[in-house]
Amino acid sequence: MGRLDALQNINRDATLKEEIFTRLAEREVVDRAELAGARPSRASVDAARALIEDPPERPLDPGLEAIILVLGRPVLLVQHDDFDVATLDTDTWRSRLEPARAALRSAISSVGRIEVDNSPRFDWVGTGWVVADDVVVTNRHVAAEFARREGDGFVFRSSFLGEMAARVDFKEEFQGPNPAEFRIAEVLHIEDDGGPDMAFLRVAWSDGDADAPRAPIRLADGVQPGGGIAVIGYPAKDTRTRIPDEMDRIFGNVYDVKRLAPGETTAVHTGEQLVTHDATTLGGNSGSVVVDLETGSATALHFAGRERDRNFAVPAPVVRARLASVLGMRQARRAPVMGPSRPVVTVADLAGRTGYDPGFLGPLVTHPALRPGLADALAPVDGRDDGLLDYSHFSVRMHRDRRLAMYTAVNIDGASARNVRRARDKWAMDPRLDERFQVGNELYERNRLDRGHLVRRLDPAWGDTFGVAEAAAMDTFFYTNCSPQHETLNQQLWLGVEDYILTNADVHDLKVSVFSGPIFRDSDRRYRDFLVPEDYWKVVAVVDDQFGELSVTGYVVSQRDFMDDLEFVFGPYQTYQVSVATIEGQTQLDFGDLKSFDPLGRVEAAPVRRLTTLSDIVL
Repeated sequence: MGRLDALQNINRDATLKEEIFTRLAEREVVDRAELAGARPSRASVDAARALIEDPPERPLDPGLEAIILVLGRPVLLVQHDDFDVATLDTDTWRSRLEPARAALRSAISSVGRIEVDNSPRFDWVGTGWVVADDVVVTNRHVAAEFARREGDGFVFRSSFLGEMAARVDFKEEFQGPNPAEFRIAEVLHIEDDGGPDMAFLRVAWSDGDADAPRAPIRLADGVQPGGGIAVIGYPAKDTRTRIPDEMDRIFGNVYDVKRLAPGETTAVHTGEQLVTHDATTLGGNSGSVVVDLETGSATALHFAGRERDRNFAVPAPVVRARLASVLGMRQARRAPVMGPSRPVVTVADLAGRTGYDPGFLGPLVTHPALRPGLADALAPVDGRDDGLLDYSHFSVRMHRDRRLAMYTAVNIDGASARNVRRARDKWAMDPRLDERFQVGNELYERNRLDRGHLVRRLDPAWGDTFGVAEAAAMDTFFYTNCSPQHETLNQQLWLGVEDYILTNADVHDLKVSVFSGPIFRDSDRRYRDFLVPEDYWKVVAVVDDQFGELSVTGYVVSQRDFMDDLEFVFGPYQTYQVSVATIEGQTQLDFGDLKSFDPLGRVEAAPVRRLTTLSDIVL
């Protein structure tokens, strides 16, 4: 950023501008001739005012934060619920902040960092502040990282690490004392897309220390442009900035801790339900409180910004109105849908199926054992004590309550694979299992849920003759091998894991044995009277050709965001390599000695590797 631009950027604040002119000249950063040329003309002041008053264009990324001015908008470290103006380079901000110290200290103590457990992406996700007796307000895009709508309420998300939990820590100061953490007991509201970027969370004060509860920050009755404000929150280092050197200078390379950043309200757009300001923010400030320096009340809820342009916030009156609505009323809606008739297959049609072969690779790779809680949920199969449904080259065990497969097990022989063309799908119920333990087409019609193959169609499509391979491919079209998956899931990395291992590793005889299934949780989304799994897992076993040793790897595909209405769209899936032990912990399956052949299981803490390409896989 040029010196001329930097000086013109602060032309609205005459007092601060004059002080910066003087200090720059004294330090010989620029000469007096340059300063004289930099002083804004009447035309440039009018142009700046017109820019401020124009209807704002919101940032495309609601989580994007921004440094607006590189001069004249400092950030102060918060320590012991207070700030030190002695660190400021300008007398102007010292004179403005000192009279507001008492009001700002009160607000500081009620602003916290929102932290998350069992998220594979984040340890903390933004800022929140106390807005009512036991209610914290934050942004929609912050709360959506760990919670989602279900029916007329909201539930915590789950990942392959377990059900997520959230808390708010009112400390997290630079070189500060112990945390002051309180559990988020309930998600009260997450605003729908298109509405103001806000959400409300209920805090369990009883979980905390003697400092609880923190006092609510009073919401202002209105907002006026041009007023002095301070943004209190937790800025994090932002790799998206175009001015990284300026960012490190302003923040002194200290991030992720509580900060106070003074600035001004630049505009109020009533029709847009929007306030803009120029205080310095970064990623992590999402959900910060914007405090009026004169009254100490909250004028707005910060949510995003555009770098070197303006920052955006939800006005306090809008926050107050939604809070009253959330605390005063709830709505519910639900609509079950029935399915069509299904093809009928007889028990005789399935005679002679041998199923999954544990000795297929040479060393035994046996079915996983069912731990006690899961064993009790095994669906009974006519004529079998082990609950196994055998098909050509693969087998399935069903969950009697969820009506989906606990897991599937398939042998894949790449050397004798056949390219069986896909005919028109003909899904069928398995006659060896009572239909009350199976899910038919009633779950999949008129939405974007696929009848997702757990054993892929071509996985068992191998054999000495084309007819054997074709019959095996047809066997994958039983509803017992079907699980509700969004239509984009099988177009992601998930699709190619077995193929990649077959073609890019030294695999003995090009053989692979694969176990796969859903992760069942009580917190799964209820849809059409079914619980829809959010995550799926695979365990892949091969024999390394070079050393003749077994190698076993685990994977989880996790859908980050579910939208409110399954009739329309889900969010994107993400794929991870995880330890087999991690999968055991999430599924109640026991893979026994196979864990000892897992390369990710040989370290003390089982890692999680996000896969962006198949070459990221560790074998």
